[in-house]
Amino acid sequence: MDHHEGRALFVTNDESIAVELARLAAAAGARAWRSYDIVSAREYWTDASTVVLAPEAAADCERQKLPRRDNVIVLTGPALEAERAWSLAAAIGADQVINLPDAATWLTQRLGPRRVESTQGRAVIISGARGGVGASVLAATLGLRATANGRATLLVDGDRRGGGLDLALGWENLEGLRWNDLAGSAGPFDPQRLKTSLPSHNGLALLSYDRHHDTRSDPDLAVAVIAAARQVYDQIIIDLPRYCDDWIDQIAHAGDSAILVIPSEVRAVTASRQVIARYARHCSRVELVLRGPSPGRLRARDIQKATGLPLTAQIRTDPRLASAAETGAMAARSRRGNLAAVCDTLLNRLSVAAPATGGMPAEVR
Repeated sequence: MDHHEGRALFVTNDESIAVELARLAAAAGARAWRSYDIVSAREYWTDASTVVLAPEAAADCERQKLPRRDNVIVLTGPALEAERAWSLAAAIGADQVINLPDAATWLTQRLGPRRVESTQGRAVIISGARGGVGASVLAATLGLRATANGRATLLVDGDRRGGGLDLALGWENLEGLRWNDLAGSAGPFDPQRLKTSLPSHNGLALLSYDRHHDTRSDPDLAVAVIAAARQVYDQIIIDLPRYCDDWIDQIAHAGDSAILVIPSEVRAVTASRQVIARYARHCSRVELVLRGPSPGRLRARDIQKATGLPLTAQIRTDPRLASAAETGAMAARSRRGNLAAVCDTLLNRLSVAAPATGGMPAEVR
């Protein structure tokens, strides 16, 4: 849909909320209409780029039966608790439920100008709030499930210090180009030639590091590879480390969305804020996958509130997955189990160009 002038629509009769939303819009360089109720909001409903509904407006929206549309956000508050807000969001087709001021940074990013989404292959970044949280296992499983679902998929290993995703997959002996083979090439690359040159198995292609060479990370090379990959792959999944450098920033800017894996631990949640800020600068959508159990009994809603990000899924530590990654048996493990089911859910969300739809997160037990 072509939205009129990129203007947002804020629906609220609460002046304090209206002032805060206007401040965030100004910070994002965005323009907005303000309606006091759903009846007056009808005039702008289909034209607005993003709709933000205050608690009282969300309930009224369900009663008024406005047509469903994308980019609708529901605010929680004293009059609308999170659980009721999620129920309303599902009923009216809202994309997300947030709380202000906790999600102020996220909403500012959402209101700001966004790049035109590619109609070609989509690139998602997977990273962890700390090392050893299972981000690489998620990335590999996501790639395997995407291929099983019929998508031409490229799995990109973006961590030159990580030992190699090819080991987790048991593909270290497959022939094909690695990052060191592409070093020195600035691109652009011929998409078809790139595709036929990479290691692949059962439809999943992989670009990883050669452990026998210390390959310098080249941001321009990475951007050129991803640009070419978009033309021949339906899905590009990029496994990135949590440390920060120009290489990471360039790849993040080339991605459409990012999924951050966070363990349910106080220190990890605190540390995640820096990682979140990095990806929020570059990606149009950043979401959480929460790994439990929590040693301190942190609740998912508290972590979501602390980070200001939507929660996409919850996974639990599974020793069998760790063993599969150690023995190169990830492909066999990806065909069954709850992680496979969660990855299928993530892929359905990633296939939608608009920001993710709301709803209760999938869970791996």
